[in-house]
Amino acid sequence: MVLLAESQLDKMIANRIEQELKRRGAEDAATWTQSPTFPPQLEETVGCRPKTNVKFEFTLQSVNRVGWVEVELKRADPSANPLKFHILYKNNPPMEHEYFFSALSHLLDPGRRNLATYFTENILREVMPRAYSIDILPEFRDRNEFNRLPNYDTLPLGGSLRRTVDASMNKSVNKVLRVILGDAQIDRTGSE
Repeated sequence: MVLLAESQLDKMIANRIEQELKRRGAEDAATWTQSPTFPPQLEETVGCRPKTNVKFEFTLQSVNRVGWVEVELKRADPSANPLKFHILYKNNPPMEHEYFFSALSHLLDPGRRNLATYFTENILREVMPRAYSIDILPEFRDRNEFNRLPNYDTLPLGGSLRRTVDASMNKSVNKVLRVILGDAQIDRTGSE
């Protein structure tokens, strides 16, 4: 058993983003997990139907915003996510208030993590200026240890491990929200 399956993590991120947006006054906030990335015509052209971990949309102060969050915990090729968004935005320019976040864990191979970050913040930004890399669950760096942890849903409420995961998730979601709401800028590494 693993602490968090990626699908479980997707739902946690989506729920936290939606709750926080509604708390801040975006009553129409909606989130989806495993949302289609490409419009149908591009799916046909490229010959695949990729999905995105988390998509959210909301209106705040009469401005419509869209965000995409791609989560990579342990994938062999985390660069695939920014690559599919490069294809999307090369063929369909982003809206003025559209954002992309590549949420990368430290469980990834360091070289592949660096490559995904570089691609997101240098190459993808050529077609999508609001592309960011952020840390997800940075407290966990050992893949074997992570895989031995009990599943999040079985952790006692208020327990140390659950508090660590919750605090880490909230920190990552807050970075996303600060960017899309214009509360702060994050630098190339996703830190403040």
